[in-house]
Amino acid sequence: MKATSLENIKMRMKKYSNIFIVLIFLWITVCFYLQNRAVPFFADDYKWIGHWQLKHDGFWQDISQVVQTQWDFCHLENGRLFCHAMVQVLVSWGENVFDIANTFVFVFTVMAMVFMSFSTNNKKTIMPWIIVVFFLRYLIAEETTLLYWACGSMNYLLPTGMTAMVVLLLKKYENKQVAIHWHYTLLFIFSLLAGWEHEIIVLPVAFALFIYMCINYKRLNYIIYRDLLVNYKKKENPLNH
Repeated sequence: MKATSLENIKMRMKKYSNIFIVLIFLWITVCFYLQNRAVPFFADDYKWIGHWQLKHDGFWQDISQVVQTQWDFCHLENGRLFCHAMVQVLVSWGENVFDIANTFVFVFTVMAMVFMSFSTNNKKTIMPWIIVVFFLRYLIAEETTLLYWACGSMNYLLPTGMTAMVVLLLKKYENKQVAIHWHYTLLFIFSLLAGWEHEIIVLPVAFALFIYMCINYKRLNYIIYRDLLVNYKKKENPLNH
């Protein structure tokens, strides 16, 4: 009877703990959205609004315009193709759409970092979520509005989440926690997109992954090498500087 009572207490505590985490994270998400609403487009965003805003002539015309713009832009400034493609699309849709989209990017990044960095048991407590939010807000953004305007978010917040997702998928592959047939596709896509983002984030990660492959080459098959090397080569692209 005592054992059963203790198990019931533990189950209830776990249930309420999960509800508490969800409520706190929802509150943080709402706060992020409201702060995003208070910050208008800023600095480099107006460059995209003024010169490269989409004409909205149709879906395929917009895609063609994005591709042409990024091809030209990577020869003018840098090769952060995915970041600036997202900026171009989001500023063209306006601030209201950007505020919502950027909140989803924030949620994605926090979740990717928590699942990448903490064990299963730790993820069920509130502290990892608070640590990651603090890291994003005060260490990356440095108490500025960096995460709330389009160029800032797409160059720093989104690459952090994408890179965390690459590492998370690699960890799940190593631990055999995913179905292999779709995992390779996800890893390839995320590593490719991560390689087209901000070099200040992806270059150190590329070097770390290269060292990881050298140390663990016996545990990785040729497909995982292919995906990660694509990521590495994109990060080493001289257009990214």
